[in-house]
Amino acid sequence: MLYSTRYTQLYPMSQPPFLAVHAGAGFHHPSNDATYKRLLKRALRAGMQALLVAEREGRLHEAAMNGVCEAVRVLEDSGRTNAGRGSNMTLEGTAECDASIHVSSPSVTTSTTTQSGTCHDSHVGATQFGSIGATPSLRNPILGARCVLQHAAHGIDPVGRVPPMTLVGDGARRFCVERDVEASGELDRRSHERWHRHMRILEMGRKRKRGEDDEIPNANEREEKIRIETLAGKCGEDILVDDMLNDTVGAIAISSDGTIVSGVSSGGISLKFPGRIGEAALFGCGTWSETDTYVFANQKHPEQAELNECKSETEKNKRKVNGQDNGHSNVWIRTEGVGCSVSGTGEQIIETQVARTLSQQLLSKNGTSNSNHINSEDNRAGAEEAPTFDTDSSAHHETIQAFLSRFLTTPLLQNYPERNVGVILVHYQTPSQPSLPHTPVRSSSPMPKANGSPEGHTQSSSNTILSDTASQEDLHRYLYISHTTPSFAVGYMTPSHSPVAYISRAPTVTHTRTYEETALGAPHHPSPGRVVVECRKL
Repeated sequence: MLYSTRYTQLYPMSQPPFLAVHAGAGFHHPSNDATYKRLLKRALRAGMQALLVAEREGRLHEAAMNGVCEAVRVLEDSGRTNAGRGSNMTLEGTAECDASIHVSSPSVTTSTTTQSGTCHDSHVGATQFGSIGATPSLRNPILGARCVLQHAAHGIDPVGRVPPMTLVGDGARRFCVERDVEASGELDRRSHERWHRHMRILEMGRKRKRGEDDEIPNANEREEKIRIETLAGKCGEDILVDDMLNDTVGAIAISSDGTIVSGVSSGGISLKFPGRIGEAALFGCGTWSETDTYVFANQKHPEQAELNECKSETEKNKRKVNGQDNGHSNVWIRTEGVGCSVSGTGEQIIETQVARTLSQQLLSKNGTSNSNHINSEDNRAGAEEAPTFDTDSSAHHETIQAFLSRFLTTPLLQNYPERNVGVILVHYQTPSQPSLPHTPVRSSSPMPKANGSPEGHTQSSSNTILSDTASQEDLHRYLYISHTTPSFAVGYMTPSHSPVAYISRAPTVTHTRTYEETALGAPHHPSPGRVVVECRKL
């Protein structure tokens, strides 16, 4: 077995780590595909290495977070995306960034068996969230978000102050710099070139609105205007198309213990008003991570259920001798998790709370709706049957398709002529596992050193320990890639496979308004939105 059974002493089963990244939803000109693919693969390798190093050192609590932060850091430092060094600039020519991290770790607890002898319960895993918004002069905003999250983990201080979940503006910058997050005001040259170009377009639009003569007497300026109009069709490798890029970057990581971390980082929209905050800073909008643990008390394994059908007392005794009836109450545990990272037009994502809403809809497909019934007495008492789990991706595919279709038609966004969103979402379900109280787990292969134990040492505990009888083939894990934009840059990786990076594209691309057409008030001809949903079994 590739991953140590040391991890399964705390969780139903270990699973191979996983990392997914995205470099933005919008329009990516085909001539830039190779550039984005190389960048995504570099981010994946860096993130996976950081995740695996933490796991090897026994720091499972931070492995997935390390993977997300390192992957996003690479994207921020590249200058090729709207994050970190490549961020869009405000009307005043400054950069203000948003970023957030959401963490959820599985929580295993046992249920009290009811008088009827059976019950099932579900437990939401421990979650943490931290974010910064409209924050200037941080080289890596994702590390600023992590700084806020880690500070909040200390809890209420001695004088009763509740730690912040989100910090904004210069206060956020000072908070992060005081905690060794690197400050930097340096932006990539492309950010400055994009700001100057967009400012000229904005001025042309203002003149047109005032009815002033929009003739451009200078030949160089006329050529620049023509270049701006045709930029999307005549772009080289060195100049990235930015007219339709909503290139907020993000990542999702899963560590061996089932912890899910999602993160997102963005420079916001070009020429935004100073102080504007997008979805990347707000809870439930740009990121979401959630893990649920379902505990079934006295739920027999199908093989054990046959005992009830045995009419021969001799057969029953024979099965007991063979260990098929262990003589005590069984507790079966199953874990489910979902992570989501979103890109697109921030205001639209905020109004619809894309990350949280979509993630919880996928979880509710499996018979649960966390906000309504977790740990309620009505659900614990008298529950004779465990909820069923859909291990087929088709139901989740349909859920995502329906959600994005509603995103394109909802009255909440009626003031927006175009609706842009891109989502990467990872969902996993572990097979049901029996809990074996007071039973040591013996490893079939040497275990890494932990807490001073020598390699190969058999560990035991008086606490509830979960067996590792299931095969990795029984793990159901899927990556969903969906967007309403012409394209979406994504990538994913596991330790045993090379990184995969590609540009997901809508089958047909209808006319999209350029930045200039929007600024100059050109007539808009709405086109029907197209929803793209792709699934990868991991």
